[in-house]
Amino acid sequence: MPTANNGGIWLNTTVNILMAGTTAIGSANAATVSNNAAWLLTFNAAATNALVQNTARAILFANNSDAPGTTARTVTFTATDKNTGTASATQTISVTAVNDAPTLTAFASAVAGGNE
Repeated sequence: MPTANNGGIWLNTTVNILMAGTTAIGSANAATVSNNAAWLLTFNAAATNALVQNTARAILFANNSDAPGTTARTVTFTATDKNTGTASATQTISVTAVNDAPTLTAFASAVAGGNE
């Protein structure tokens, strides 16, 4: 989820407040989650159905590993309304390994000198 005001849905990670532009629409129990942890988003009265849907669409998956595993990941969204009714939707995320292009790192000192 974006962490800066881009005019849409974003999370103010200083105080974990969900925002729609400049309007607070709820809160989060953490700035990010990983390793099967649940991310609890609680919406306030300013959160319309459309804003809740946009929030779900704004959630991002990131893997910073240079060699991520290719096992599929599963994300489940569960919504609970004020009357304790719940509904869930599950989405599978596929990860494809990509061979990175080689890079050349400069040497700290000359490798060879003279006329070779």
